[in-house]
Amino acid sequence: MKKKIFSLLVLLVAAVSGVWADEVIIGEGTGTTYYFPNDNYFNYSATQQIYTAEEIGMGGTITAISFYYNYGAAYTTSNFQMFLKHVTKSFFESQYEVESISASDKVFEGTFAPQAAGWVTITLDTPFEYNGTDNLLVCCYDPVSGYPGTSYTFRQTSTANYQALRYYSDSAVPDVYNLSSYNGSKTRYNYRGNIKLDISPSGFALTKDADAEAHGTISFTVGEGEEAVENATTAKAGDVVTVTITPEEDYVPGSTITVQPYGEIKNAMARRNIAGQSSIGIAQPFEVPINITETEGGTLFTATFTMPEANAKISVPYLKLLSSDDITIEAIPDQTYTGQAIEPTITVKDGSTVLVKGTDYDVLYFSNTNVGQTTDDNPPVAVITPAEGSEKYAGGNLIKFNILPATITDEMITEIGDQTYTTNPIEPDLTITFGEGENAMTLTKGTDFTVEYSNNVNVGVG
Repeated sequence: MKKKIFSLLVLLVAAVSGVWADEVIIGEGTGTTYYFPNDNYFNYSATQQIYTAEEIGMGGTITAISFYYNYGAAYTTSNFQMFLKHVTKSFFESQYEVESISASDKVFEGTFAPQAAGWVTITLDTPFEYNGTDNLLVCCYDPVSGYPGTSYTFRQTSTANYQALRYYSDSAVPDVYNLSSYNGSKTRYNYRGNIKLDISPSGFALTKDADAEAHGTISFTVGEGEEAVENATTAKAGDVVTVTITPEEDYVPGSTITVQPYGEIKNAMARRNIAGQSSIGIAQPFEVPINITETEGGTLFTATFTMPEANAKISVPYLKLLSSDDITIEAIPDQTYTGQAIEPTITVKDGSTVLVKGTDYDVLYFSNTNVGQTTDDNPPVAVITPAEGSEKYAGGNLIKFNILPATITDEMITEIGDQTYTTNPIEPDLTITFGEGENAMTLTKGTDFTVEYSNNVNVGVG
């Protein structure tokens, strides 16, 4: 089922202090339930619902929570209790995976009394400081016998995962501080109650894409100089944010990071625009170049941007170094001198995967014309570099190879004309041509070849 989530952000300006807050609504479904926020069909219940950081869209102080009552008749639940807690889980893997609750998590205890259809607001006894990065668990507890009935419903919205849990019974009272031992009925649901949070933003969340730390770690510094806050998780709009990337060995980050704003919220001044138009919107992702600085401690990779008026999710591409131990180049067979540059085909693998020339890597050759050995000071080499536009690899690697002397054959030697006896050894000049056509070249005695003569004094065949 398709999950529908939206955030309606309404400005609340305090008359005296001037402090502003936002109302964040999660859930636009019009389906109904009598299970949440508390069970209206069983005597006793404890429910837990998870709302994600991405849905909430900011950190800040939660001062009130509202649920949308769908029925018109009034009713009252006495000793209604609510608990809020930061959690890392985003859904319940089973009906037994209840989250533990402690007394310090309690934010409200009192009467819950819907009077008419619409939002029913609970002003918290203890405002909750929501960090903006963890998910939010809302636990509602009804330990008093009695219920209004199944007509008394609240609006709910379907979710992709099981993000709600209900423990209930007509006889067994749940111990909210020990729900894992509860022996009553237990059910999880792939829908949640629609909820509205009154929250005063403390800043927007700095989060990491799922692959942002695939081959390294990243951290956020907010501000500059002596007032800089390291390992930050939130930032205000306009703050300078520096992302530090520490790649794993054999990896480097790409040339840019991507900043994806989400859950954008505009403040009081932005809302009071001259045109009177709505200023709610989601900004487009933008790229930020990565700066490389060499320090005594090693290479430092950083990217700096100005925090948008929204949460910011960071993604970092990583490139594997071609010098990694995972990268192998198969040995090149000995080559024979041709008089021309020799560019032997090479095979490059990343683990067991054969890489593709022109897609994954390119090859440059050096000292690859004349005879040379791998043991020479300047041997023939094939150097692999990332292919243009490669999004997988960086750096380089090389392999040496041998170019061996060619064998001079009779066919290369121009025929020697008859010589006349002189009583002295006769040493006629030799003309040796190597190669054919445009590539033909005449070899130089003493440089390319040497000659030994025999039977070259007396009349006969030398």
